[in-house]
Amino acid sequence: EMRAAARIQTSILPRTLPSTENLEVAVRYAPMTAVAGDLYDFTKVHPDSFGVFVADVTGHGVPAALVASMLKIAVSMQTGRHGEPAKVISGLNSMLCHEARDQYATAVYVYLDEASRVVRYCAAAHPAPLLWRRSTQTLHKLDEPGLLLGVRPDEKYVEGEFAMLEGDRLLVHTDGLLEAENAAGQSFGAVALAQFIEARQDLGAEPFVDQLLKEVLAWSLESDQPGQSDDITMVVIDVKEREK
Repeated sequence: EMRAAARIQTSILPRTLPSTENLEVAVRYAPMTAVAGDLYDFTKVHPDSFGVFVADVTGHGVPAALVASMLKIAVSMQTGRHGEPAKVISGLNSMLCHEARDQYATAVYVYLDEASRVVRYCAAAHPAPLLWRRSTQTLHKLDEPGLLLGVRPDEKYVEGEFAMLEGDRLLVHTDGLLEAENAAGQSFGAVALAQFIEARQDLGAEPFVDQLLKEVLAWSLESDQPGQSDDITMVVIDVKEREK
């Protein structure tokens, strides 16, 4: 049954990544066990725009995976709302409150419009997406407030917005990335992540997420043995620089 659950969960994850002329996308998904409470998905809105959804259901194992599957279906049903992050998150919150009471999740939805070069996003108690501005060598925490999904059905959510610039890198992730602990109980943490982002800014999206996941998993040790303590999901979106 666990193997069957793992196959089903794998089957609902995206099989392809969004592809546009000026954006490069890379993903790494590392469940702690056979099935996970983490979820990521992409919504295609127009040829030059798409949405990125990342969620983390409370708990682990099969119960969390079942709720994650519900969220996946609910995201795909948000027809007409995909370009409006706050409405997407509000719809998911309402669904969870009414259809899966006493189940909770953090989530973030990011909508990228390549034509206008505007990004809008909305979060529900989820770790803030991180924006690396290569042009200014600065890291920005996109920290909009938002209540956990599943608490109040009529909760209002707000959107944040920023303009995409050439060389920008956006990292959307679950808390398993920051909270990975070593044998001494020390978390990988925001400081180490910020240092990694700056130090590896010259890497492309794929080698960047590959090295980041390897570094976090190497950090997660218990008595000198691998000891991943949570699901880890990360999505990176790079704005390509034009050739000069």
